[in-house]
Amino acid sequence: MAKMTIAATELETLRDQKSCLEKSRDVLREAKRTLEEDVAELIKRNEGKTPFPACSKMDTDDELMSEYYLEEDVSDLQAFIKDLQQRIAADEDSQTPLYYSLEDLRCFVAGMATSNLILLQGISGTGKTSLPLAFARAVGGGNSLIPVQAGWRDKHDLLGHFNSFEHKYYETEFLKGLYRSQCPAYKDRIYIIVLDEMNLSYVEQYFADILSTMEMEPSDRLLDILTSGHSAAPRLFVDGGSKIRIPQNVWFVGTANKDETTLDFAPKTYDRSHVMELPQKIDFNFVAPPEREAISFPALAKSFEAAVLKHQPQAESSFKSFTNEFSKILASGFRIGWGNRLEKQVKRFVSVSLAAGGSVGEAMDHIFATKILYRLRDRHDVRAEDLKVLQEQIFASWAKIDQKHTPKKSQSLIEDELKRVGGEG
Repeated sequence: MAKMTIAATELETLRDQKSCLEKSRDVLREAKRTLEEDVAELIKRNEGKTPFPACSKMDTDDELMSEYYLEEDVSDLQAFIKDLQQRIAADEDSQTPLYYSLEDLRCFVAGMATSNLILLQGISGTGKTSLPLAFARAVGGGNSLIPVQAGWRDKHDLLGHFNSFEHKYYETEFLKGLYRSQCPAYKDRIYIIVLDEMNLSYVEQYFADILSTMEMEPSDRLLDILTSGHSAAPRLFVDGGSKIRIPQNVWFVGTANKDETTLDFAPKTYDRSHVMELPQKIDFNFVAPPEREAISFPALAKSFEAAVLKHQPQAESSFKSFTNEFSKILASGFRIGWGNRLEKQVKRFVSVSLAAGGSVGEAMDHIFATKILYRLRDRHDVRAEDLKVLQEQIFASWAKIDQKHTPKKSQSLIEDELKRVGGEG
């Protein structure tokens, strides 16, 4: 009797459990049906819609789709630099007056002729972020400011990502800036994309695709956005809407502080970029410039090529002298060498610097300090004796490169390293 009572109790318990499971099943079926209806409604609602709402909106913006008259005469680069200095100082969008030396502006513009990636380093308050934005405004170009976040790991942090459930691409400011630069209003103007605090994350990770793409021919500089094309993609996307072009009129300017919260750039990033360290700003006599149309990018590019053609013999001669004087001592004492990329950069940088009113010594000093001697920083195998020998070689041989301009940047860097390793400095 007791066994029968227990069996009956277990049977009733199983019956109750079955009833509860059936009710749970009915609830889940209803939830599944509702979810399927919602998904179907969402898909139906997004049919025919573009997955790039912000970029597609630009296609219907009358201002962005219109072309404007541009200033085509940029033949005198020296006058261009002097005018640029005054226009940046007169920038009404800057909270404080921006006074940059002609040498710094000359270095920035010559760097633009060298690479589409510019790295601005220096202590806080020297105008690393202000310079490229003010430059873009001064030449009537476009600009985008992208604050880099710590923890960026791949290109999706920079370019955005596609949500297959919503059929929507989450567009970043970087992607929108890249698209805006190709719209008719900007395609023939200079466009600056500033990556603020670029070294908060590893550049060689989130910026890797762009570093590689920039090494290609202009017609092949394409970034993958989608795995396949889309019929409702923005009109300026290519390959069926799966890629976006990196146009020639875009320069990427990365700002970098040096402290415990930031990371060092890899050598390949330095090698492919133009590097500047901005000093404290200066004072000069300011004269309000007259109004002017936006500078034409093709005209500026043409001016760069004319400068290279005119000053190439002098640039080649200076690089040859530099190689003859310093290649052996740098290779034997510090295991530092260079390849064809640096030679090409030197020729363009020196040529444009000369056309802009600079000197061979000024240009070569900058290249020597930022492209070669920077590799000495914080190395534990550098000896004071070798640094002193290099220092003496610079003093003895620099006149063969330029008798008038002393290598101030290079000397300063070597003196800092001498102090670090226990030399006199």
